[in-house]
Amino acid sequence: MSNTAKLIFLLVFTTLVCQAQSDTDYLLQQGRAALEKNDFEQAFQAFEKAHLASPSDPEPAYWLARLELSRGNAQRAVNLLETVTSKSADHAEYQYWYGTALAANINNLGKLKQLSQARRMRKAWERAIAIDPGHLPARIGLLQYYLQAPGIAGGSRKKALAMAEELTKLDKIAGFRAMVAIHLNDKEYEKAIKVLVQAISSMPGKHELYLELGWVYLQQENWQMARQQFQELLKIEPENMNALYQLGRTALFSGMNMEEGRACLEKYLSLSPSGDMPSSAWAHTRLGQLLAKMGRESEARRHLEKALSLDPKIKEAEKALAEIN
Repeated sequence: MSNTAKLIFLLVFTTLVCQAQSDTDYLLQQGRAALEKNDFEQAFQAFEKAHLASPSDPEPAYWLARLELSRGNAQRAVNLLETVTSKSADHAEYQYWYGTALAANINNLGKLKQLSQARRMRKAWERAIAIDPGHLPARIGLLQYYLQAPGIAGGSRKKALAMAEELTKLDKIAGFRAMVAIHLNDKEYEKAIKVLVQAISSMPGKHELYLELGWVYLQQENWQMARQQFQELLKIEPENMNALYQLGRTALFSGMNMEEGRACLEKYLSLSPSGDMPSSAWAHTRLGQLLAKMGRESEARRHLEKALSLDPKIKEAEKALAEIN
């Protein structure tokens, strides 16, 4: 090949590389804009295209992995983030999400593979903290790991307590939540309630703590106290979707205040749940189950059929529909 031919080849190759990067940047911009609008399907398509255009670029793969996790595709998220972290080992957020993907996928594995994956999960979160000591989600993930993992894999209540102390130094509310997690792991419900009541009293602007207190009461099957917390949150934030969903769910499991629960679930669905919220499919399932309990079978059937059309894998919807039919 002559020098002129080589120069032409180099210029063409460089132009193609620059064009590919430009396309990737544009697709990334599209994906981020879609996320801001909670248009997760559009975001997924944009990041998928960006990943295909630039498979060696870690950013499209990172966003794609997060969306795969939200879709329940944990194994693909793990595969994507393995590549991402191998190329960008010193990025705390990438390490955190790699650990999170491993955690989400662990129940899909056999016992021996679970132990190996648990160690990788722990190391990913430890790496995230080493890179960024103030990374709260990684510290919370590691605290949960210490509480749930067996001693042979590095689990330890003592380590969990030490992490809770570190979290308290970094962020007061994170410290409260850490102690609640430890008490709940030990089934010390009254201690967990005491911590949350103290947190609500000392941080009156943290309204989401009512939701967490309600959750603790739900675990005790103290339906009325759970309902009271979710109602308190709705007084402050009338369209708080978590509170609406939990009031519906509480009505279903308690068999009390069912008309209120029905109205809450219908309002929840009208607000178009997305992202980390319980899916529309699950809301239709809970509403169908509740309506069936109220004796409104034709309405129940309609919601259960809608749930299964959105997500055919929801066994509870399938079972409830079979009972009606």
